[in-house]
Amino acid sequence: AVAVTLRDLAPRGVSIPVVDPRWVDALERAVSKIERLDKLLERLQSMAIGRAPLLDRVRLVRQLIAQDSASPIWPAELGRLEDAGLAELRAAMLDAEQRGDAEGVQRAASEILRDQWTRAVPDGLRTEARAVMGSMQARHALARYTELASHIREAHASADEDALDRLELEWVRIQQTTGVMPPAGIESTVEPSFRWLAQLRKQRERDREFQAQVGLLETILETRGSETEIGSQLGIVKAFDRELPPGLEQRTQAALEKFQSARHRRLLLRIAAVIAVVGMLG
Repeated sequence: AVAVTLRDLAPRGVSIPVVDPRWVDALERAVSKIERLDKLLERLQSMAIGRAPLLDRVRLVRQLIAQDSASPIWPAELGRLEDAGLAELRAAMLDAEQRGDAEGVQRAASEILRDQWTRAVPDGLRTEARAVMGSMQARHALARYTELASHIREAHASADEDALDRLELEWVRIQQTTGVMPPAGIESTVEPSFRWLAQLRKQRERDREFQAQVGLLETILETRGSETEIGSQLGIVKAFDRELPPGLEQRTQAALEKFQSARHRRLLLRIAAVIAVVGMLG
């Protein structure tokens, strides 16, 4: 540092003028800035010689502008590199499109459309990037739909419900992530498989509902529910038109019969009481 150098010279008999410490600090900051700029310039030169990717060089020049904003050299160089970088990205995008490389198209087009350029990206290039990306997404989605349709039909033929579940999720994921709907011709080939899967799910949901209502009937019997509660719940369970668990219907009928017997006994007692009163009056 500058202050250290001045102190080192003092014992050697060198006449050192009185220096304002603020001037020393400013000089040290200037030297530090020059050193940082030298390192960036060395990296830029090395990248140019090694033909490093243009986007990497663009990022480095942006660092130079941040360090040396007063220089008119770097904005001009940045503009030149950005133009070249956009041209390189466009070429990479079109090459990837030709090769059917969906990831390559996505990568290059996304860089073009990112809000990272100091100059305005030409509208035509933005439009082209979106169109190529959309076209590639549609091609990729179509290929995936075609592949999945074959697996879906195979899973249906072998009644593999778990596999069909996974395939349906992947089918829906393609729609959600790409916005591309399956062609009607392909969709019609998988519709019977998805309909079969939906029927299975509906059947399982109906099974769960039935078991829940059976469980409720069991609870009502165990807690000695009222005649109305038992009769009502039995009606709900029978509406499923399924066979009840062994012994449940007999226990339910027995409970209802107890209520009926008790009601019948009360009726007979009332009749007997009325007859007794009539006899007394007579």
